[in-house]
Amino acid sequence: MLVGLAIAVNGVEAAPSEAASSALTLSVEQETYVIPSGRLRQYVPVRFRISGGAGRRVEVWHCRNGHYGPSDVWLSWPPCSSNDSVFGQPIGDSWVDQFGDAGRYRSFARTTDELSNFVTFTVLDECRWTVIRDAQRFGHSEPGMPYHCNHLRNGPLELRADDGSRLISTGYGSAMRNQYYPNRLSNPDLGFGIGDVHNWPGFGSLRLKLGPRIGSFLVHVDTPNGMIATFGRTDFRVTHQRRLTRVRVYAGKVIVTAAFASNLDLGDWVEHVCKGQVSFRCLKKLPRSLALKAGQSRKIRAR
Repeated sequence: MLVGLAIAVNGVEAAPSEAASSALTLSVEQETYVIPSGRLRQYVPVRFRISGGAGRRVEVWHCRNGHYGPSDVWLSWPPCSSNDSVFGQPIGDSWVDQFGDAGRYRSFARTTDELSNFVTFTVLDECRWTVIRDAQRFGHSEPGMPYHCNHLRNGPLELRADDGSRLISTGYGSAMRNQYYPNRLSNPDLGFGIGDVHNWPGFGSLRLKLGPRIGSFLVHVDTPNGMIATFGRTDFRVTHQRRLTRVRVYAGKVIVTAAFASNLDLGDWVEHVCKGQVSFRCLKKLPRSLALKAGQSRKIRAR
């Protein structure tokens, strides 16, 4: 999430009995930042300033999509309510950290005996997801928080985007935004997965309703049995349990590809076979593939 952070926990061991009246002040340059789009994972620089450090060792802590409890800020690793808490150690009174995940960040600075004020800033990416419901086991985000294109899902999650796109996930999976695919694709890639993540058994469901912004991506969902690819204003649901994958299309059209062909690098396929142009006609050339239209469904059973 944050580049250049210290790894070892070297924080304050216990709260001082009385914190001094704070002269330590933290500020952030802007309220909102936007992660640039690109083929590989991108980051946005965020500049901070601090005053009142007086040459002391200062730590700055960041909580993404959650908050710190009032008694937690003096712990060695203050627990953020979203379980997404990281820190950096600034050099000088002005410095830049790099952020790669969308979210709303709440940050503070501390020395061994003094706390600063809290500052809040927002990082957005091009998906513009917002959390509606998040019941994940870890990395839990509070409702209304921004959510990022690239994410792992480890429990129930519901997102909504500015363009009307919706994601409803009941299980485990992942998403990848332009991680490995050629940057000449006419439609940038957005991949989702339902399957084995962190050694969990492959199961779960994913409902995707795509608006104009996210529908302009090449979207594909992977399961242990196959791959479902689409783009445009599409509404479909994919479920996987044990050895069975089910696909149902409510609006638009999807291409379903069977298991062995799902190991293909879809970006490379579009780049070389489709000459970089995303189209259903070309996607249908994938081995062992078929098209499903609105009202149609298909079961894919592992052999």
